[in-house]
Amino acid sequence: MMRLVDRFTAEERKQLVLHSYQGLSHRWGLDRVHYPSSVRDEGLARWGQNYTHLSTSTHNWAEFNALDRGFQAAFISPVFSSISKTDYGQDAQLSCVDKRMNFSTTLIALGGICQENIHTLKSDFDDVGLCGAIWLAEDPFTAFEACYTLWYDHQ
Repeated sequence: MMRLVDRFTAEERKQLVLHSYQGLSHRWGLDRVHYPSSVRDEGLARWGQNYTHLSTSTHNWAEFNALDRGFQAAFISPVFSSISKTDYGQDAQLSCVDKRMNFSTTLIALGGICQENIHTLKSDFDDVGLCGAIWLAEDPFTAFEACYTLWYDHQ
């Protein structure tokens, strides 16, 4: 992992987010970490919140609403049936954003988001995460560019 991180400049490292090896982040000059929901409590207890940007994954409104204020951002998924994980179906409850009570954490929609449905999320979510729509696209750059334009150019 260190050999990979070493390939980035100090300026580029400011944008990297570690999803593992969080305990080594400061030594590597990284201030952004992500705690998956499965290790969130352990991560906070072990490495704390001493980061510029701390994110996590959530899978229901109760979990999102109960997040510690130290989390700047949280993904909530799946909002649609996953494109890349065939067994990861839409959770209709996630579209009920009226259950959101935590407004100190940026809410990022994840799961099944593509250029055909991204517009339906704009009024209720702070941001979106794209995976399968990019990875599995015939032309990943064009797919990303289309989603980016639909999300950011029409806000």
